[in-house]
Amino acid sequence: MGMTLARFGRYTTLAVLLTVALCACSQIVFIPDQALESAIRAELSKPLSLLLTKADLAQVNNLNASGLMISNLEGLQYCINLRKLYLNDNQVRRIDVLSGLANLTHLHLNNNQIVDIEALSGLLFLEFLDLSGENNRILDWGYLQDNVVNGGLSAGAVVVVPRGYTLDSAGDPLPGFAGAYNAMLDAGVIVEFKD
Repeated sequence: MGMTLARFGRYTTLAVLLTVALCACSQIVFIPDQALESAIRAELSKPLSLLLTKADLAQVNNLNASGLMISNLEGLQYCINLRKLYLNDNQVRRIDVLSGLANLTHLHLNNNQIVDIEALSGLLFLEFLDLSGENNRILDWGYLQDNVVNGGLSAGAVVVVPRGYTLDSAGDPLPGFAGAYNAMLDAGVIVEFKD
């Protein structure tokens, strides 16, 4: 019994020291969505690494995480040098963590479940944006207009949107999309409609 208590004491001490070390290192990033974490680990060539850090994630420039059933993007906000992000064919509902990824130039979000695109209003280097897909039911397209007005989407940039939620049966922009559509056209953005 004495041996068991001594062993327990050593393990407890080790656990406390490890916890203190991890807290002091606050650079460790937890990514709750396992599929997203796997995609990031594959991009970093660190499949067996125990922990991912902010420094690791800052090395990610391109990430293809399409078709992996990802629903939670938490952790991506630390990929501060990310330029191209492919999240097609997932179950993403919220993209708010993308708002600080100022270097994004290509963002593929088609066939997800996105409703709110406020995070896009400040992504001023976007050259390609795909929001198409029948499950992306964007409620307020004004954030695209904000992006254009803030100096983001400009001549030559391409934006792909779902036809069913942006155009009426005559092919005219729906009232909720018209402002963003006109701002994009005025700025020379190429707007493509996809079924």
